[in-house]
Amino acid sequence: MKILQKEFNSKKFQHKQLIRRGNIAVFERSKGTATHFETIIIGSHNGYTLAGMYIEPSETYPSTANWGSKGWTFTNTAMALAKMVALEKKHGVDDAQII
Repeated sequence: MKILQKEFNSKKFQHKQLIRRGNIAVFERSKGTATHFETIIIGSHNGYTLAGMYIEPSETYPSTANWGSKGWTFTNTAMALAKMVALEKKHGVDDAQII
């Protein structure tokens, strides 16, 4: 399975993973001088064919449609990390799952 990259560009934003445990992560998202933080639940798929091309199994960043249930935006790292801790408690993530 292709793992979600720690740094990537998408929709004119730069994304940089700050921390990840299991399938929960905090990314710094910036564009120019504007920066915010996103706490996400990383998704995945088992591979599929699209327009005759095979897309390999991979992890996925939440889509816009999943914002509020699998992704949250914050103005500072403290709030993003607090959400991560809350999600870990809810979903049972422990140190053994640190990636």
